[in-house]
Amino acid sequence: MALWLVVACSDDSDGNELTSAATSSGAGGGDDRFHAQPNGVHTSETAACDTLRTAVEGRVLALGCVKTLRPCPSFLTATYQPECMEYDEGSVQGCVDYFNGINVCDDLDESQCVLTSYPGTQPAGCP
Repeated sequence: MALWLVVACSDDSDGNELTSAATSSGAGGGDDRFHAQPNGVHTSETAACDTLRTAVEGRVLALGCVKTLRPCPSFLTATYQPECMEYDEGSVQGCVDYFNGINVCDDLDESQCVLTSYPGTQPAGCP
């Protein structure tokens, strides 16, 4: 399944380019996906991927879903490019909260929650 990411840009206070599939909070942003609110705090690709994948995997197990999840870092890099960039910690937590609120297996799709990423920070996002 191919995923398309529409990117909107603005500057953050650190001078790094802030990029997300949307910048709005909550559902909306011109599509049917949830757009998690950024808080401006950078986190590594590794931490973002591990946190998000663990949340989705937890819901899969809790709901008894049958779903195959990519391992990290491809869990994120299948949707977000380039590799090894940093992500917004607030948007990661927003997506964790979003996935924790899902109660139906058919609704558990990791592409339905949009993270804020910081292109231009690579390779800082990788160990």
